[in-house]
Order: sequence, then structure tokens, then C-alpha cells
Amino acid sequence: MLRTVLRSAVRAPNVSITRRSFAVSSTTFRPSLDTSTSSSTTTTPPLPPGAKKVGKKEGTIASVFATLSGGTLEDALPDRFAELKRSIVTSSSHAEHLQRSWRSVLSSLSARVDETIRLGGQCIPEIDFPSDSAKVGPVNEWTDAATFNAIKDRGVAVIRNVIPREQALQWKQDIRAYASRNNAKGFPEDNPQVYELYWSPSQLQARSHPNLLTTCERFLQLFHNPSSTTSVETACSLDHPLTYVDRLRIRQPGDAQFALGPHIDGGGVERWECESFRALWRNILLENSTWQSHDPWSLGENGERMTAKTDMYDGPGQCGVFRPLQGWLSMSSTSQNEGTLKVLPFLHEST
Repeated sequence: MLRTVLRSAVRAPNVSITRRSFAVSSTTFRPSLDTSTSSSTTTTPPLPPGAKKVGKKEGTIASVFATLSGGTLEDALPDRFAELKRSIVTSSSHAEHLQRSWRSVLSSLSARVDETIRLGGQCIPEIDFPSDSAKVGPVNEWTDAATFNAIKDRGVAVIRNVIPREQALQWKQDIRAYASRNNAKGFPEDNPQVYELYWSPSQLQARSHPNLLTTCERFLQLFHNPSSTTSVETACSLDHPLTYVDRLRIRQPGDAQFALGPHIDGGGVERWECESFRALWRNILLENSTWQSHDPWSLGENGERMTAKTDMYDGPGQCGVFRPLQGWLSMSSTSQNEGTLKVLPFLHEST
């Protein structure tokens, strides 16, 4: 749903560490190398009864993206999904309402695409990590009101100076040595650039750096619970970011082979098939509702974000928890079309 780019001030050869955070926790989890303490006094709620960890199949990033593995949309979506979507429409008037809503979304998208073409990279908000890391307040205190509102509207931001330059350069050097020493596998197989590395020392140090943890915590707090006091969201903490580890990317100059097609994270067909997940979009799908009233920063009227099943098919590497933010910690000097992250920077329409 949302990509937040966590960019350091480093201008060095291309190495990216992907980090994602989510917020359902039973204890305040920090990796062993973390020496920071949370500024929150919120008591972390327990996990729901019966919670059980189930292993996933192994694979590479090509196991997840059809654009890399050669799969087709027809293979992924059998006819029963068409029947499922038809079952959501309750009447002819409901169908007309959904068609009007879709045309409205397309009209808004067209205008915002034109806006993006006109603004170019300037449409992505950029802010600096506060210089006094000991006194880091909410995100709205990091910048002016216009930039803060742009972050919530765009759903993406570039955050600079999160990691000191010297530290990031050392991580880069150590990561290269670690990958070489361990013959790390990755994609593509004949020239790995997206490595199946998750727990290297440098990755652990990066994920547990106090500045990065603080950044994740503050951006996590952009989400909010509804007014309902009976919601399962009362079991969700927005003050304790947990680490969801991900792969490591070392891009070679000029590479064009690793190119992900347009996609969304956090569930695909599950958005239709899981009733709890589908209920999250009630303001978009129900008759007499309006897509403009959907709040992408809410965890759901009744906690649908937390109860939605996002991995119904247990795909390799498919995540089964809600990931509110996706962050890329960049230690690279890149220009346009040199492996930079591409996003659709209008949260309402893209949701």
C-alpha cells in the first residue's frame, strides 16, 4: 500500500537494504544489536490465542513476480475469480454505482498523472531526519505543514540523513565481502543482484540502528485506529515497530534484467477473496458509498487490516502479517532510470 524511502546521505556505489515494519506485537522486539529505547510508554498487548508460526517455502524473488518467472495473469487467475467478483455486485443499481465510481477514479488518476508528469521528481516529498536524534518528535514536527500533508497525500517520502555516511559506507563494504565469502545465491542466477541474504551482520546493524528504528516508529504513528472501542485494533500497537527482514540488492551498472512490473504488496487476490480484507474497502465497494471517503491511513473500522489473511496461497516469501510501511534504506548514488524505486504517488487513487 505504501512505500516510504529511507535514504541516507551517502553517495556511493549501489547497495540497497530493504526494511519493512509492522505493528502487531506481544513484546517490544528489538534486534540484539539495538541499543535504543522506545520513547513510548504504551503497554504492548499480547498476541491472540492460538498464534502459531508456520514456515514458508524457499524461493527467490522470481518466485513472487510473474514478470521475472515468465508466468501469466491467466495462470494466476482462474475463472472462479470472475465469479467471485460477480458475487460482490448485489443489483443492477449497485453495478451502475461501481461503474460510476470506477470512471471517477480514472478521471482523477488522469489528472494526477498529468500533475506528476509536470512536477517530475518534485512531487515526492523530501525531508531530513532531525539533527538532534535525542529529541525526535512526530513527523509533523520534522517539516512544514504543506510537506507533511503531501506525505499523507502521496503515501511516499524520501528521508535523508538517517544513517551517518561513514557507517553506511562500512556496511556496504562488509556486505560485499559477506556475499562473496558465502557464495550468496540470488536472482538472476548467472549474475545475482537480488541476494537471498536476510541476516548478515550489516543488515542486522542497519535494521537496528536507533535513527532507523525511530524513523519507522514515527511513520508508523501516521496510521490511526477508528473510534470503535470494541475493535480488535485495540490489540495493535502503533508505537513498537518490528522487523520484517527482506532481501538485499546490489545492482550492477547498466542492468536492465531486474525490473519488477507494476504491483502491490500486502495481498493480491486476497483483497477480493478474504471477506475480512474485502470489508476494509467498504467505502469503495458498497452501494451509495464514495471512494473518496476511504481512509488509507485507517487500520479499518473493525480492525480489518489486522484480521485480513494476506497469504491464502502460502507463496514463497509471502507475508502473512499487515505491513503498514515498506522502506528501502539506500546507500547508493543513482539517477533517473538507474534502478531507482518507482511508485504511484497518489495514495487515495492507487488504493
